[in-house]
Amino acid sequence: MRVTNTEQFLQKAKKLHGNRYDYSRVAYSSAKKNVTIGCPEHGWFKQTPSNHTHATKPRGCPKCGGQQLSRGERFWANVIIPNDPELCWVWLGYGNRYGQLMVDGQMILAHRLSWEIHNGEIPDGMNVLHTCDNPPCTNPKHLFLGTHLDNMKDMAAKGRHGVAGKRGPNAMHSRDDVVEIGKLLKAGISQKEIADRFGCSCGSISAISTGRTYRWAT
Repeated sequence: MRVTNTEQFLQKAKKLHGNRYDYSRVAYSSAKKNVTIGCPEHGWFKQTPSNHTHATKPRGCPKCGGQQLSRGERFWANVIIPNDPELCWVWLGYGNRYGQLMVDGQMILAHRLSWEIHNGEIPDGMNVLHTCDNPPCTNPKHLFLGTHLDNMKDMAAKGRHGVAGKRGPNAMHSRDDVVEIGKLLKAGISQKEIADRFGCSCGSISAISTGRTYRWAT
């Protein structure tokens, strides 16, 4: 959403920061001109709207513990929980099909963060899959752990599996896999996380990234 006035800035800021700050003194004029924001612990501070509502590294009070919100705070600020909590929790933040956010300098997938918040660490080599087949969903009740093979079986059972990649039916990755890997690489997701998700080596992902294999996808 392109911000052009105070109301739009407040809407975007509250999606990212929730009710953490006081915006009663905000008078928006441009993305690069400071506005006055209130911190309940340290009082008023000035910050540019572009920094305060940055898609991957939103900034807050400079006197609080670090410039960035915790990953939990950022997760809850970007999720819509419907009146019926059994429905999908739609991710409102940055994303390309799947929700994404920057954590400790690394781009991660929002539904994987949801799993970690609600269930703990994800074992190496395991994917976080959706029962609802809705990529932006972060409802932990709609998520389950599985291997890359489990993911492929789930896709096939639900009629979502594409044709094989251009290297032929014996290729390591399907066309759908390679397209998705390309999107994740462009979004800044680490090669290790992608490799874990697809149950392959980092070398395989590196080969796709550099165009040594599946050149059509990069």
